[in-house]
Amino acid sequence: MYQIILTLFAFLTENSFYVCKISPFVSYNMIRIIVMRKNEELCAKGYCTLEELSKEKEEWRKIILKAKELSPRAEDVIFKLTVWCYETLQPRYPEFKIRDAIHFYFKTLEEAQKKIPALVRSLKEERNAAPAGRKSNYLLPYCFVVDEIPLGHTLYWRDAVQAWWVYDKKGKLVVNSLVSELDNEVLGLEPFFGRFPEMCPVKKGDIVEVVDGNTVSLEIVCALPTDPRSCLRRVQRYRELLRREHPEITDEKLEKVFSNDYSDDCYITLDGTMIDGQDTYMCSHSHPSVKWVFPARMKIPEKVRERLEACLKKVEEERDKGPTYCI
Repeated sequence: MYQIILTLFAFLTENSFYVCKISPFVSYNMIRIIVMRKNEELCAKGYCTLEELSKEKEEWRKIILKAKELSPRAEDVIFKLTVWCYETLQPRYPEFKIRDAIHFYFKTLEEAQKKIPALVRSLKEERNAAPAGRKSNYLLPYCFVVDEIPLGHTLYWRDAVQAWWVYDKKGKLVVNSLVSELDNEVLGLEPFFGRFPEMCPVKKGDIVEVVDGNTVSLEIVCALPTDPRSCLRRVQRYRELLRREHPEITDEKLEKVFSNDYSDDCYITLDGTMIDGQDTYMCSHSHPSVKWVFPARMKIPEKVRERLEACLKKVEEERDKGPTYCI
């Protein structure tokens, strides 16, 4: 659903809320097709009131367009396709291993995308042709990942990319991000402007597979990534705070200040750790990137499900009593 869009921008008309493609700058990390919703539907979902929509229209437009201007995209890029396969012979929950088994490099995204269905077929054929005693999970895909990597750009950490696309074991696109992880000379890091809940492959309360390096473990979703409206509001509040604390700051400097980056495109998940006398959220939560969270694909043991659901319930109960953290 995300495949080829390069950027998205939310703007409002009198009767509808649109998400539209406007330029090759990418910081709206949502959907690749034009979506139209009635204002009344948005308000019913709790996004905002009709009055807020009309007031914030122009301000949001200016914020995103300025970010576009200040965050040029590298055009000289290559695309790396990684095939992640099972390493554990008989994977079972609550934990198993995977490995980045095969790598390809392409000049265009289209070439990388075309390779995936061919790999799905060829890997299946190779597994079927292997002698019964030599069959293993070495060629059984877990997922396919395409990374967009700029050429000639300084990378301060090995895995930093300009954009990425994740596909399931059958080659179907699961989720993507077009927010650059690379340092920007003006902004530091490109701003992230949110992800709509319906653009997430999982929802709060789902038990999911979380990939950490080569390990896949089961956790439960406690919170989704920040939605676009909340991200933009956060930018507004952050700038207002800076203005109060530093009255001398100029408008030119202030419009270069953003409070979200690619690391905010993450879930909050709980691993089920519960220790008497300790804050459950603090000892059990993590912030996995949307890139590395997948719907559970095998039967979940009942004891594991009960433990994870009990952990989420306990976190919510502690939050209602007045937590010292913020979800």
